[in-house]
This record gives sequence, C-alpha cells and structure tokens, in this order.
Amino acid sequence: MKKLLIISYYWPPSGGSGVQRWLYFVKYLRSFGWEPIIYTVEKGEYPYLDPELGKLIPEGIEVIRKPIWEPYFIFKKIRGGNKAVDPTIMSVGKKQSIFHKLAFWIRGNLFIPDPRIFWLKPSVSYLCDYLQQHPVDLLVSTGPPHSMHLIAQKLKRKLQIPWIADFRDPWTQIFYFDTLRLSSFARYIHQHLERSVLKNADAIITVSPSCKEGLELICNRNVEVITNGYEPFEKIDLIKNEKDKIILLYSGVLTLDRNPELFWIKLKEYVDQHPELKDRLELQFIGNVDPAIIEYIKKFGIFHLDHFSPMPHKQLEHYLWKADLLLLIGVPGNNGVVTGKFFEYLFLNKPILSVAPEESDLASLLNQTQSGFNADFEDPVRMQEMIESAFCALLNDSYKPDVKSVAAYSRKNLTSQLADLMNTVLMEKQQD
Repeated sequence: MKKLLIISYYWPPSGGSGVQRWLYFVKYLRSFGWEPIIYTVEKGEYPYLDPELGKLIPEGIEVIRKPIWEPYFIFKKIRGGNKAVDPTIMSVGKKQSIFHKLAFWIRGNLFIPDPRIFWLKPSVSYLCDYLQQHPVDLLVSTGPPHSMHLIAQKLKRKLQIPWIADFRDPWTQIFYFDTLRLSSFARYIHQHLERSVLKNADAIITVSPSCKEGLELICNRNVEVITNGYEPFEKIDLIKNEKDKIILLYSGVLTLDRNPELFWIKLKEYVDQHPELKDRLELQFIGNVDPAIIEYIKKFGIFHLDHFSPMPHKQLEHYLWKADLLLLIGVPGNNGVVTGKFFEYLFLNKPILSVAPEESDLASLLNQTQSGFNADFEDPVRMQEMIESAFCALLNDSYKPDVKSVAAYSRKNLTSQLADLMNTVLMEKQQD
C-alpha cells in the first residue's frame, strides 16, 4: 500500500469545518490503496473542540503530534482573559474595536503567512529525520493555515518527495485579506510565498471553481477542484403535528459584514402576509454569530429566536434533523465561498435557502443539485421569490432534489477523485 504524509494544523480534538475535509479523506483512503500518516500539532489553539471526531479516525492510523509555539497569548493579553481566540477575530464588520484593529495589523504584518509560522523550522527538522527512516510516496499540505504549505515545500526540496498543496480557502484572495492593514512589504512577502507554493507543488487542489480560477490567475497552471462533501449520519425519529414549529436553522460562523439584512426584511414581510406562520416560525443559530445580528433580528419582534454556542457534531445532528428549512449565507462580492455546511445540508434532504452572489459557485451547486434556492444580498425581487419558493416547497411537500447529483458529493466518492489524482502525480513523478 502506498504511503501518504498529511500535514494539517487542524485535527481532532479540534472541531469545526477545518478538520473535517481531511478527516473524512483519511477515513476512506485505505479503500483506494493509500495508507495515510498525519502530522499535526499537540494542543493547538483551536477555536472549537469536538473530541467525538477522534472516533472517526480509522484504527491503526499513525498520528504524529508535535508541540507548537503560538503567539495568541498576545491577542489574549490585549483582549484580557484566557479563552480560546475566536475565529471571528477576522470579522470585517462595520464596527471594530481597538483590539480588532490591532489584532488585524499584528496578524497581517508580523506573522507571515499566519501565526503558525513558528512551527515551520522544528517541523522540517523533525520530518526530515522521520521521512528518511520512514519513507512515504507523497506529501499533502492543507491550508489555511498556509504555513503548512511552507513545511511541505521545504520537505520536497530537501527530500524530493512529490507534493500536493490543498487550498481549503484562498491565501491572498481570501475576502478579508485587504482588511489586514498590510504594509507594502508585508503584502509583497505574502504574495511571494503564495506564488512559490503554487509554482513548486506537483499538484494543487482547491474546493470550488472560483477558487480554482483565482489560483490559476496567480500561477498560470492547472488547479484541480475537489469540493468538500457530506458524510451520512444516523437519522433521528421525529414526531410532528400540525401545530409544530417551522424551524429555520443556520449553523456556523456569521460575522457582521455578512449580515443579510434584506433577507430578514423580506422574511418579515412574508410572515406579515401569512399571519398563520407568526406563531410557528422559529429561527435557530448554532455557532458564533455576531451579537449585533441577533439584536438586528430581534427588533422585528415576530421571530422566535434561539442562539446556541458551537457544539460537538453528534449533538448538532439532533438540531439538523429537527430543522425544516436550512439557511446558508455566503460573502458579498465573493463567488468562491462554498462552506462545508452546504454539503451536509445536501445530505439532510431539506429545502435550502441561500443568500450569496448570483454568479457564485454556491448558486451553481444549488441549481445543479436542485437542492434549494438562492438570492443575491441586494436583489429584493429574487429574495422575495426565494422565500416564497422555499416555504411553498416545504408546506406542499414538493421539494425534490436531484438524487444522483447529490450522491456525487459523498465523502467516499470525493476520496476516489483524490486517490486518482494522487496516483497520477505519483506516476508522473516516477516517469521523470
């Protein structure tokens, strides 16, 4: 069986979306002739913990954990307290505290490409020795954090092992990059490192067509798309009656800059026009949501709203199954954001409402799979149509997704695509 070393900051007990892509690839890679080895951090500064995810790691998989020094104590000291650094520190909302402004400047100018850069030298030193004693056929780095790519790049140069770089999010093209208050020198270093990674990797993977196009503009070479996907989980038995609530659920991080104000306005108008829904509609947020968004919605006074903190996935599954309608919110002006939550929503077989740019990859996927409805952040006509269509599909039991298209996004099918690419990279390297 061929061997693969995966360099990833996020790994159980980390929770959240960043860990799940490669956790599920690892779950299925042995079925396609590859034995994965994981190199990750010991006691990382994770925003969420979900120890239950560790149960998904196949028996016997080697996981190498090494200490990392992370400068997040600086953020904690500025902010006060010892809590984990919330990922919404990267929020580019309308209101930013002095702490947020300072954190943005430090993040962008002093820690390039990210605060995990201090793991680079000790990781390369350790892995050079390890790989000489335990050879592998292929390296994979997955970022962000993009310093993982720099580790793999140095290993490739020293040991001549073929390498695939996986971009779960863009680097300099990510939506908040221009808000990092970069000096011209810092911007140049970010761009230089990014071009170097894109030039030297034997193959590049990303998660959506728009991310592919953006990366290809930088490196002028082919980038492969292997999207995120869904993993089936056990359905719970629900007892419903006509008086039950209609639950509209949003799961994930929601920062103030992405608040879909027009959606809440049109949703209120729809409920006003259908007073029978007033006592039935319930909004549920699960995850880190900017408090200003909660207050904005509450002012309408007609929605029952519950907000739950991030929770282990096993617990989240209960809320996902209970939901009737599922809400996705993209990034204004960014076509390439397709969150991992979208694919999980696909598996649930419930109508999806999406607020994202009209030409976004998310809107395209919804259309391809016939799994829901999309409206642009600033399109009142389409927003109204989307809300009406979603409630009609729910209340008339007329929601019919394209089952075959949905099945293509199962984690196992996507791992098959990954294994094909890895085999191709290895074969091309052997022919050189």
